[in-house]
Amino acid sequence: MEIVKIRKFTNGWVAAIRLSDGRLIESTNTCLPLHTELRGFNNKRTTNAILSYDFTKTYFHEKNMVGVSTQSGCPIMCKFCAVNAVTRKHGWRNLTDDEIVQQVDFALKVTKDLFNYDYFESKPKLFRILFTRMGEPSLNIENVVNAIRKLKHKFPEARVQISTIGIPESKDLVHELMKLEDELSDHDFLELQFSIHSTDMNFRRWLQTPRVMDNSEINKLAQEFYYKHPRKWKITLNFTLSQKTPFDVNELRKQFDPDCVFIKLSPLNENLVSESNNLKTLIKQENYV
Repeated sequence: MEIVKIRKFTNGWVAAIRLSDGRLIESTNTCLPLHTELRGFNNKRTTNAILSYDFTKTYFHEKNMVGVSTQSGCPIMCKFCAVNAVTRKHGWRNLTDDEIVQQVDFALKVTKDLFNYDYFESKPKLFRILFTRMGEPSLNIENVVNAIRKLKHKFPEARVQISTIGIPESKDLVHELMKLEDELSDHDFLELQFSIHSTDMNFRRWLQTPRVMDNSEINKLAQEFYYKHPRKWKITLNFTLSQKTPFDVNELRKQFDPDCVFIKLSPLNENLVSESNNLKTLIKQENYV
């Protein structure tokens, strides 16, 4: 793996990485204070708590999050995703399980070089591996599941989050994840996220793909995953909101079981693709959590 371009920011970095066959992927590593974690730590804080921007290796020691790609390029072509430019130019392919695992090793090495933080010398209180960067995991199920199996062996303390947009293949992905939990006899290390983005199905089909499942179907799948075993972590519903996104809280309550979902609102990272589709972020990024 070779870094093509890297951007370092206050609490981490994001990099474009070239694989041995010349294809590009994206990986990232970020950190936050542990009090920003709302799931499983019973944290209590006031609204708009201001972060200290003295991001040293102390914060990597608290909450460390590595983000990995599951594909080079992505066939989904969401209307706000900068990966579309890579896909149009180079096409796309699934990553192997080893290519997914190697991103985690690579991220920890880069972080040591950039921030002088050695994961193995000072392990974080929370280590999360996020399958949330380039690609749709449900289109690469076998390699994704094998990679998680290997990561669980290598980083047994890690929580692994898998994010999918909710297409028909997502059902197979979720079912394979449940089988993996049974195989490993651990029902606490996997987190599931659905990138929903809107409570309006017509908008979702335009924004993501006409193949997305109805929100009611995604709710049933979330319930199946959540209620199979007692779980610490609710299923995350991620909403990256633009200024023209239909988002109705009342519809949200009707569409999803509040006892098994956790709502996350995200800013839209504006780029040439989002601009070409007249998508402007609704949530402005401020120095708050």
